Amino acid sequence: MSYFVIGTLVRAVPMESPLVTAYLISVGFLLMGAGYSVVLARHSTQPRLQWSYGVLCVLFALFQMGNALQYAAPDTAAALQAHRWLNLWSLLVPPVIVYLFELLGTRRPRLRLTGAAAAVTLVLVVHNFTADYGYRFNQLASDRLVTLPWGESIRLLSGSADMPYQLLRVLTLGLMAAALPGLRPGDTVRPDRAHWRWLPWVGMGLMATSAMLALLSDTGALSLPYVSGFAFLVMSVGFLWVVMEDLGRLHSRVRSRRRRAHGGSVAPAPQPQDQPLTPRARPAAQHRPDRPQARFRRGR
Repeated sequence: MSYFVIGTLVRAVPMESPLVTAYLISVGFLLMGAGYSVVLARHSTQPRLQWSYGVLCVLFALFQMGNALQYAAPDTAAALQAHRWLNLWSLLVPPVIVYLFELLGTRRPRLRLTGAAAAVTLVLVVHNFTADYGYRFNQLASDRLVTLPWGESIRLLSGSADMPYQLLRVLTLGLMAAALPGLRPGDTVRPDRAHWRWLPWVGMGLMATSAMLALLSDTGALSLPYVSGFAFLVMSVGFLWVVMEDLGRLHSRVRSRRRRAHGGSVAPAPQPQDQPLTPRARPAAQHRPDRPQARFRRGR
């Protein structure tokens, strides 16, 4: 059903709108990533990480869909309505990321930072749907129909940034940074866990960069669309690569354990030629050919 809806929207978008088409295509890739993570969760060493990644894929897919609807909106009212919904999906991302970071930090996280991020998100969600222009803007500037270098026109929203948005956004980024697993270059980490240490730092760098670009776009300093969804799509490639490395390592361990168990329980049988052949140990079939020869010798 989702691919049918995405295909219908892609056909409805004019061919001179490659940016909006790219947003819709990324929705399909993110939904495929979510389904793939559900399949991998059954065989992964850390299934909760897979489920968290799947939820992030769905949230970013909805975020990309909201961006496409805003940029292709016919007027400011439709763009503002789509903007409220993409705000909702972007607000739900930080608690999931904090939860994922806490999972990486320990096997049994206390989830205190996740609860704090969820509380901040709840305040922002209520503010998003009660404010006149969403939680990002205190006052909306004039309509901005921006023409991109290749001729495509998209509808961007900008204005004066809301003070609660600035404060709570900084607080949310701080919670995500606090939830990162602490690792200094001199620390000793298991080889099979090292990639799970550097991956969150790369993701946090991409999140901070995309958040800064979004803030510049919201204030009107840059005429740039939101790119955090594409940054997460790039991050997903690294995440899936790490997961496949873990699965390959897990399968190799299982095979080695099976080989060791098989070698310890079943001892190789000695070869017949290695055993000393005595008359008592010989089978009856080997004694029969010798009897006529013995009688012949006694007869002589």
